[in-house]
Amino acid sequence: MKIYQMEEKYRQFIGDESRLTGYCDSLSFPETEDEAAEILAHMAASKTPVTLQGGLTGVTGGAVPQGGHVMNLSRMTKVLHYEKTKDGALLTVEPGATVLDLKKEIRGLAGKNRLFWPVWPTAETASAGGIAANNSRGICSYHYGDARANIASVRFLAADGRRKTVSAREERELFGQIVGGEGAGGVITALELTLIPRPESLWAICFFLKTENAAARFVEGARRIAQAHREAAAFVAALEYLDGPVLVLIKANRASMAKLRDLPELPADPAGAVYMELHGPEDGVEELAGELLELSADCGCTDEDTWALSGEAEAERLQHFRGAASELVNARIDEIKRTDPAITKLTADMTFPGEPFTDTLTRYRKSAAIVDIPCYIYGHAGTGSLYANLMPENAEKYEAGKQLLRSWARECQARGGTTAGEYGVGKLTKNLLDGLLPEAKREIFETLTAEWDPAGILRKKLTTHP
Repeated sequence: MKIYQMEEKYRQFIGDESRLTGYCDSLSFPETEDEAAEILAHMAASKTPVTLQGGLTGVTGGAVPQGGHVMNLSRMTKVLHYEKTKDGALLTVEPGATVLDLKKEIRGLAGKNRLFWPVWPTAETASAGGIAANNSRGICSYHYGDARANIASVRFLAADGRRKTVSAREERELFGQIVGGEGAGGVITALELTLIPRPESLWAICFFLKTENAAARFVEGARRIAQAHREAAAFVAALEYLDGPVLVLIKANRASMAKLRDLPELPADPAGAVYMELHGPEDGVEELAGELLELSADCGCTDEDTWALSGEAEAERLQHFRGAASELVNARIDEIKRTDPAITKLTADMTFPGEPFTDTLTRYRKSAAIVDIPCYIYGHAGTGSLYANLMPENAEKYEAGKQLLRSWARECQARGGTTAGEYGVGKLTKNLLDGLLPEAKREIFETLTAEWDPAGILRKKLTTHP
């Protein structure tokens, strides 16, 4: 059992993409389930709190320690099993395997079968364990669903030392608690991923709209087209939105980002962009693309305002364009923190059931303008799960941003929505939205802790009522 005392060389392990910084007394980097079990037993015996870490790509501070011990799983990266199935394959990996690792392994194992795991997010350093812990949704989740829908089983190491393999089919309730449980109760030490065949044809299209109203109208129309093709052979796999301020960031930093340099110049001053992926047979994809192009023309989008690429390699270039949104928003926060280190990320990760896309966008834009805080918006336009990132530039604006975030959460709760979605709760969101967090999350955390973590070393305390 190797446990290291905290020192400066481990500083990278006391923060994540939330830009929240913590502290710890010790760290460990287990390479096997047995090592992880031994460390957990040691910490439970001394009642030392444990913070679990994966790829450190979370934005709510879930991997940021507030004392105690850090268990980082980034060295648990082995492929444990690969099995062909009638419809694709099952790939079992350890939790530290990153998106980039998975892509390479799947290409090597599947060969000419051309399989993929449709969950992966745009952050290639995100770990499989972290994706499962937050029940993440990749950009193609509009059609393929979230992590729960694409994982067959997980191997679970409870904080009290018990080990259990939990099947999505046979133990659906427990599986649904662990996948999305944010590490409460124990550690996911292996994941059986469901791989499916790649589509015959894959098109990636990015539409740049001249006004925010036109962008919102395009999204609403694209949703209707997507729903009409939901059960068709060719379908919309991704429907993502990037607003004007995000596009300004991308345009300003394009030359410094290697993955964006070979893309065309962005159109002049777009107010919003919609990134879409179309999957299916070639003729069906062409027909679907034709409908979307007609819609875009009706919304004032010209041929010069449209990027369209076909094939996996070409489409990946546009995926990087979509992924640049979160990367550059985080970089902007880093710039602000240089003048005030106390400022953290302020992101609304909420869903407003049944609300038109236009109304969600307007809420974020207008209320951020009232308090004079820049707001960068992007996310899953197909489901209305947008991420509104507030960028307060001083302590006074930071306090106003926190209050605005809470006001959005109150509106969300009043509509029966979810105030903390794909990004999870973590320590930052728990503090920012104290009293306004999802009741379902609290119940999952309490259930997992009571059953699998009696010493409470992984416990997350949530307040759900003001």
